Amino acid sequence: MSVETNKEFVKRFFHEAYTQKDLKAARDMLSRDYILNDSAIPNFSGGPETWEQIQIAFHQAFPDLRLTIEDIIAEGDFVVTRWMACGTQDGDLPGIPATGRHMLITGMTLSKIVNDKIEEQWQEWDRFGALQQLGVSGELMFMSE
Repeated sequence: MSVETNKEFVKRFFHEAYTQKDLKAARDMLSRDYILNDSAIPNFSGGPETWEQIQIAFHQAFPDLRLTIEDIIAEGDFVVTRWMACGTQDGDLPGIPATGRHMLITGMTLSKIVNDKIEEQWQEWDRFGALQQLGVSGELMFMSE
């Protein structure tokens, strides 16, 4: 795909996953061997199905979750997306009971596109800012498989 096509593809992925909340459509955009590199989700394995389970947990914890793409840059097969997400934690997360608090975080995701699918992503986001806004002190949020 061209650089512009890759950018549009990643925009559509974020739109399906976080605006439409159509996780099946977003999951279908991931390669069979998809890998997510995120320090909050150590030892990620399991491909698109595991990605979908993680997203279900976040959507249940933050039913009003909204993600806005702030910037998107691409070169070759790589697309970098700078985003902002906000929502109210009305459901539980691993180790963090529902707080009813609103949070706003920023993050970046680097997506590698291979054969018209997202093969791998590297993601960094303000996990500690999120914990602070949720009123969680002295704890780290890690999701397991």
